[in-house]
Amino acid sequence: MRGRVAALVVALVAALIAPVLVAPAAADPRDGFAPAEIARILRHGPWPAPWTPDPSNRVSGRPEAAALGARLFFDPRLSA
Repeated sequence: MRGRVAALVVALVAALIAPVLVAPAAADPRDGFAPAEIARILRHGPWPAPWTPDPSNRVSGRPEAAALGARLFFDPRLSA
């Protein structure tokens, strides 16, 4: 019984990994889009957008403010 379960797990893992290994390494993200569609998509860029300071935030762009925000965001004591 234990051997059959192990064989089933190996077969399942192989079935899940095989498509990843067989898939092309660098598929073109534009495949399937017409030139007019690509032009419309590119009008929404460039991404990521260039950073600009926020005039309504007096600490915008200050590394110490960003560090404080990161500490507060990742503090598990502040999570529900």
